[in-house]
Amino acid sequence: MIEMRLQKRDYSQRHLHVGLIVVCLQIGLMIFIPSGLAADTSSGLGPYFGEIPVFSESHISELRQFLKSIDDSDCQKIEKECPPLDVFFDKFMGDIRNPINPKLLVFIDDNFKVSVNMITCKNRVTPYLFDAQNIWVTVFSEKNIEIEAMLTTLYKAFTFGRLSRKIFMSSEVTKKERETRNTIKPLNFRKIGEENIENNLWLGIVRFYLEPQTSNRISIFPGKAHSLIKKKTVTVHETGKITIETEDKSEIKATTKKEQESGSVPGFYRAEANFTNSMGNRFGLSAAIGATFGVDDDRVKYTHLDKTNFDAYLCAHLYLIRPILTRAIEKRSYKPSLSLFAGTPVDILSEIVVGLSVGHLFGKNGLSLGLNIMDPFEKEYNERQIRAFLAFDIRFW
Repeated sequence: MIEMRLQKRDYSQRHLHVGLIVVCLQIGLMIFIPSGLAADTSSGLGPYFGEIPVFSESHISELRQFLKSIDDSDCQKIEKECPPLDVFFDKFMGDIRNPINPKLLVFIDDNFKVSVNMITCKNRVTPYLFDAQNIWVTVFSEKNIEIEAMLTTLYKAFTFGRLSRKIFMSSEVTKKERETRNTIKPLNFRKIGEENIENNLWLGIVRFYLEPQTSNRISIFPGKAHSLIKKKTVTVHETGKITIETEDKSEIKATTKKEQESGSVPGFYRAEANFTNSMGNRFGLSAAIGATFGVDDDRVKYTHLDKTNFDAYLCAHLYLIRPILTRAIEKRSYKPSLSLFAGTPVDILSEIVVGLSVGHLFGKNGLSLGLNIMDPFEKEYNERQIRAFLAFDIRFW
């Protein structure tokens, strides 16, 4: 039999304990701020002031060597450090380099083939960004080539702000989102070395603005992206003839396999980089439906079933492992998160629940396991109970 009971609590001195909890959460947030956010000014005025010079022939050869060595095994693993990549950007950008800024690095060799295509952030190769405002598409090429880049927003996570905009400005928001789903920018190449260098390198850079809580794709096209994004079929015939046919069959471009291999035309049709931009803060909030086990009296507000109490709780979370958005890139919506949590029921501070929470297992939701401190502020110790606690966690963020 399930019954509801309510007993008034003594709220004296609880404001002091609330203050202590808030201070502890703030200290925890400070502890988990990434150390990389602190700027390194050991090299003089950098990264605040500096320049990228015009490179000599020896420097160009060195940069080319590092670009060609990036495809080793360490650089082909997600979330692993890539030493050649780290050295390359140090030599290319010098003091003004900021490893925190995400970059899509693409290298096109002298055969017009893509040999490097990876997103880097904090000296790691990663498809997972956190609160990134921009991404720089940085394309190096051994020959001058016409290139365009396109940013496509594949998915936008639900937020309360987005819901309110759709309710009050539905037609305007829909039109804006449709227009900004694809953003195309040309890369204007220029030599990075002195003019008299025979084997120079060409560089093109564009920047794309990123929205938070989105899945995205950057596509690199040889030629004009406006026409190439419509191309559908690439066919290699037995005669060696290659045809590229558009969706509406209005254009067929034909080359020979020999021309493709010789590098007289681009050796790739399209290069892509898929990535997500997740939230960066380490604080979360949730509602939990929890069960406290082994309760042996009826001193608190609860729904009682045998010796198990059921109640609703409001919980604050400090993320040890932040949730990573993966929807539209992988099969699941998020990679699981791990957090410390503390919460209280509707009868504020009559109970305090604390423990570990594994979130974003079912969408944003997860499970919390810990302890329920019942009557935490009773002066008499024998009035307090500490019992096992398990909850289904409905995460707001």
